[in-house]
Amino acid sequence: MHHHIVYETRCLINGNTYIGVHTSLRKKDRYLGSGEALLKDIKKYGRKNFKRRTIMECDSREECFKYEAYFVDKKFIGKESTYNSVEGGSCPLSLAEEWRKEIKQSFKIKSNFIHRKTLTSYR
Repeated sequence: MHHHIVYETRCLINGNTYIGVHTSLRKKDRYLGSGEALLKDIKKYGRKNFKRRTIMECDSREECFKYEAYFVDKKFIGKESTYNSVEGGSCPLSLAEEWRKEIKQSFKIKSNFIHRKTLTSYR
């Protein structure tokens, strides 16, 4: 069974973060991400100075990409404290924008405070 997650990798030295999507056969593995700036700092500071945490588990990669598109938007990549350099979603930009609207609407409907708090902490 595949495990699909949206994750955050944080540098314990400088506090910079990377948000991405990962699929694995194992629930836990050592994957930290693939962003160019992230990989450069992993090499510079060492793997032990990075921590990955799961933001959410999804039923499919497509669902993960929808959430990644929501979290990793222009505002997020504009922050100095992020390793992400392009908007998330790994899809055509028009589709990513459509997903953002869809997810925003679903959060207006949901009443689960903890779920909303987790998601809004990245926006």
